[in-house]
Amino acid sequence: MIRQSSRLKMSVVIKRSACLAVLFLQLACTPSGVNQDNRDSQANQTSQASEKLVTASQLAHHRWVLKTIDGEAVLSNRVGAYGKGLVPELDFGEAQHVGGFAGCNQFSGQFVLNEQGQFRVEQLATTMMMCSDDAMLLEQRYARMLNEWSHIAIKNNELTLQQGEQVWLFNLFDWVQ
Repeated sequence: MIRQSSRLKMSVVIKRSACLAVLFLQLACTPSGVNQDNRDSQANQTSQASEKLVTASQLAHHRWVLKTIDGEAVLSNRVGAYGKGLVPELDFGEAQHVGGFAGCNQFSGQFVLNEQGQFRVEQLATTMMMCSDDAMLLEQRYARMLNEWSHIAIKNNELTLQQGEQVWLFNLFDWVQ
């Protein structure tokens, strides 16, 4: 009985070893061009990302108005004494200053760009008006987006802020066209 158990265990070990050997052989026999193509593609993406990093000078003196969040259009909120429609925006000035409208309140602060192509606002200050629940919820989401690192990109007069799966898309809408 002990011999059969030992043989069964040995058979399992041999089968597992054979499976591992086949797996290693498949990896070893993969044409080096395939792996090289993957490495070349990754290196190309890395170099493209570093070439397209957004700079403070690209942002300076531009106004961006929020168009979509995760592909869904952002509707104008009816706020203020005149009930005019307003959507969040980013207004970039000199010396890495940023301000704008957050959905209910005005905000300002200093923005930072890092080597990985990420953006965030430090020393964020806001006015303290109360608005509708929808406007306040949008503003809270926006403040979180601004306070945390987001990947920033500019392409075709659109600015994108992305945190994980969350994507905020802004259109260029300078005060002077």
